[in-house]
Amino acid sequence: MADGAVREPNEPDARAKILPLDNPVYHALRGPHLSFARQQGAASRYDPDVSAFAGLPDVPDETSWNDIRSLVSDRPFILIRDHFDVPRGWTQVFSGQGLQYTAENVVGDYFSQVRPLDTHDVVAMTDLVERTRPGPFEPRTIELGNYVGVFDGDRLIAMAGNRFRLKGYREISAVCTDPEYRGRGLAAFVVRHLVALTASQGDTSFLHVAETNTSAIALYERLGFTRRRVVTFAGFRPSED
Repeated sequence: MADGAVREPNEPDARAKILPLDNPVYHALRGPHLSFARQQGAASRYDPDVSAFAGLPDVPDETSWNDIRSLVSDRPFILIRDHFDVPRGWTQVFSGQGLQYTAENVVGDYFSQVRPLDTHDVVAMTDLVERTRPGPFEPRTIELGNYVGVFDGDRLIAMAGNRFRLKGYREISAVCTDPEYRGRGLAAFVVRHLVALTASQGDTSFLHVAETNTSAIALYERLGFTRRRVVTFAGFRPSED
């Protein structure tokens, strides 16, 4: 099966043919993003100031869940998987369905109005994220690389960037546009810009989107993204008992 193939999570052989994109956080933290990782045994998580996501092995067991317990801070961690076999001793804080897309068929392009973002832009980035809610964004998320934006004067009005990076792939994340500037194609500009930038660095873009975000799904499919699989985002913390 090709790595970009669509596979529903309930197929009988899904667990026998796990590929890196099926478990992107774990393979990012055990690969290109090792410098951002906190690890214990078989479990990994990003430094909480970088990202709330954590990773367990492709086929986790109770030992790996015990390993991740030692990495838990005062904030819940988030896992991305197609299903969860959670042992006792954990509380699921939230859960949501999403779709994973890959960009093999997307035509990337550079746009002059899109410029790189750096640490001086974090305040403006955080403000835009808080107003648009594209997903988790922490104070040091920008360190994951390749964040770009569009400005109107000094006002950041659209942005996106790379979050998870694993061998051969970089995730596009935090795609958001100021509500006052929607309908101008700015999200398409920053996404296609990132696709081109990622390709120039030898990798393929992929992304995740909530299945309820129909406008974003329509945009990504219009740009040529290919739906690969259904995923579940779930947050966990140790049970108080």
